[in-house]
Amino acid sequence: MRLATFNLENLFTRPEAMIKEGWSEGRAVLNDIQRLQELIALDSYSEADRAAMVEILLHYGYETRATRRRYFDIVETREKLLSWGQGGKDLKVVAAGREAWDGWVSLRRTRIEAAAIDNTARVIAALDADVLCTVEVEDRPTLCRFNETVLARIGAAASPAVAPYPHVMLIDGNDDRGIDVGIMARAPVGLMRSNVDLPGPSGWPVFSRDCAEFALPLAGGGTLWVLCNHLKSQGYGNKAENDRKRAEQARAVKAIYQRARAMSDFVAVLGDLNAPPPPANPSLAPLLEETDLREVMSHPSYAGPPGTYDTLRAGNKLDYILLSPALWERVGGVHLETRGIYAPRAVPVRFAEVTSDLVAASDHAALAVDLDLVLDPAA
Repeated sequence: MRLATFNLENLFTRPEAMIKEGWSEGRAVLNDIQRLQELIALDSYSEADRAAMVEILLHYGYETRATRRRYFDIVETREKLLSWGQGGKDLKVVAAGREAWDGWVSLRRTRIEAAAIDNTARVIAALDADVLCTVEVEDRPTLCRFNETVLARIGAAASPAVAPYPHVMLIDGNDDRGIDVGIMARAPVGLMRSNVDLPGPSGWPVFSRDCAEFALPLAGGGTLWVLCNHLKSQGYGNKAENDRKRAEQARAVKAIYQRARAMSDFVAVLGDLNAPPPPANPSLAPLLEETDLREVMSHPSYAGPPGTYDTLRAGNKLDYILLSPALWERVGGVHLETRGIYAPRAVPVRFAEVTSDLVAASDHAALAVDLDLVLDPAA
């Protein structure tokens, strides 16, 4: 069987701030939104807090009641956070604090280019994985729709053997941007467990998205546990804080892995872990140095580039498949599918349809490992 992970970067729609061609600007937008959310969450708003909120809001189109917003909206369901004076001008924060109103920041979404959606399907069809961990997917209905329409069409053109996956599962995570982790499989998914509400040291949920656990039956008995992850990004915010948060998440995944190992010898931890391995970034040490897990790109059979993202350099190693010892002994080969990335110097061989950043399948490669195991499709 082939086990794989791929960061799809959404399928049909994506927050405007996260579209690739605007990523340098998008990083600044996401930082501003994070700051605005922190201010909104305060129990009471000082004059300095109000001024900081107004400054951010004016920058994104809130000059008047009627101007078009950029990147996000403020949704108010009870009472008001904001008010404009006579003539719809002179923006003010009128709520006393978080308990005085109900609402949230809603990111504006934009459609992904049809060619990019097709190229995402080309990568998945080329992988031909029996089990695929999907990272950054809007929701399960969207993943099913993509599977039954786009992947069915592209897969049929690529090879008659490539068909839509019969089993697709996704549990919504903690990220309101619609970037959840899920699974597509050619065998039924048995037990499933979400860890979205697992508390970290602060008492708040430790995972930015989720560490979703899926159990797949094996022919002849036994279970393969697949732990799909998308850890804290490096993309925006404070680096030290991001690394601290990711290290907390890695420790939590370590504990979940140990629990799964108590049930089965066959456990894989995979997904976008969002940092290179130690010593380049120590945040993944709890998984990579404090467990018996081994990463597939360190297997002797692998001879590709060291990274999985963008230019594929060692510092761009973000995507992982970590295997328990029993799985490591069954590795037959490791493959990195890079043809969906648009990086002409680093990735000269691409699908013919990948002609720009805007229509690339993703800026992540898809990572796969072949294992001497057989799923039970009739379980």
